[in-house]
Amino acid sequence: MWVLLIAATSSGGEVQSAPISVANPGFETILLGHASFPNAADWSAAGLPKQMQTGLHASFPVPNNAGLGSRFGFHAPNELKPLLDTGVSFAAFTEYQLASLAVLDNNSSVNQVVYEIGYDDGGFQPLASQSYLAATPAVGWTLTDGVTYETGALAPEIGANILLRIYTMDAGSGNGSAVWVDNATLDAMSVPEPSSLALLAVGLIGFSIARRRQAH
Repeated sequence: MWVLLIAATSSGGEVQSAPISVANPGFETILLGHASFPNAADWSAAGLPKQMQTGLHASFPVPNNAGLGSRFGFHAPNELKPLLDTGVSFAAFTEYQLASLAVLDNNSSVNQVVYEIGYDDGGFQPLASQSYLAATPAVGWTLTDGVTYETGALAPEIGANILLRIYTMDAGSGNGSAVWVDNATLDAMSVPEPSSLALLAVGLIGFSIARRRQAH
């Protein structure tokens, strides 16, 4: 189960976290079809060609796979891009970070893993994107920094569902090599509103003036 942590500020000023469950972060649940490398449920639409496919760790072992599930996800650059609807809507003044473990499928690949956060406006509307050259199989599964997006007060994405993409971008290899991914995470943390920052600045200025007066 994927847990989305949303931090909120209570009336007493304390930061609180509320977990929201989102499906299939480890690509364990699969769809029928493509028997050798079936599509991952939730990241792939039923009845469509290859999207976020899955492989077995036991069949393709690389370092740092201890504690991972039985499957991992991968996307070939010439296939349809995976898309996950989290079922969670964007909130104002919140920072979101999408990340995962990643590793290249061979030591010579230069293809990159791409992370995108977007919203549903009748389709996928991207808000933030970041790409990385993943670690080689010799290094093994490595956690990436992923992509971060911060909302403000008024924006078209507020109240719309958060959509996520993780896919492979052909960076010039031309060989269709995929980046493998596992343990996708989405974290959300509230950020101070501009009015709160202004009040903090005023308070710091007042404190500084008071200290100076006491010094004299």
